[in-house]
Amino acid sequence: MVDPSGLSESAIVVLVPEAEPVVGRWREELDSSAAIGVPAHVTLLYPFAAPIDITEDLIAKVAGTVSAFGGFDYQLEEVRWFDDTVVWLAPVPVGPFIALTTLLLGAFPHFPRYGGAFGDDVVPHVTIGDRGPFARLQEAARDVASSLPISAQARDVALLCGGASVGSWHVIRTMPLE
Repeated sequence: MVDPSGLSESAIVVLVPEAEPVVGRWREELDSSAAIGVPAHVTLLYPFAAPIDITEDLIAKVAGTVSAFGGFDYQLEEVRWFDDTVVWLAPVPVGPFIALTTLLLGAFPHFPRYGGAFGDDVVPHVTIGDRGPFARLQEAARDVASSLPISAQARDVALLCGGASVGSWHVIRTMPLE
């Protein structure tokens, strides 16, 4: 079981450390999740279980769900926008991220993505900035675009837990994609 002290949420993600040198400084300024310790990532399932409910059995179920899914290479090739409030990077190919998300939703239907706020559409992405000043988001988009493409590898899935306090998010477990 996870020590739930000060932790209120969890997520299942693919970490994207290859993007940090390009997006890290922008995320620190323009993405509030960076300040609370969430590294660059592609979200597969959020919110997930309450930290107090994360047991070894639950972790084993997540690991079993993703274990047969092979690792894959991808690139972050293009800067895109959700309206004019969120700037993000699109992974190519997108199919493996959608397939992983679909597997997890099938195994954990009681945890709809983003609480069901965005419907059934799965749009895998790495956030650069979220609701910052528009001029800064545009500057971040231009700067990041000049460093594309970014080659990356998905070799595992990470279970993260955290809360609202600075630096509280951390990796609980990584589970290999084999």
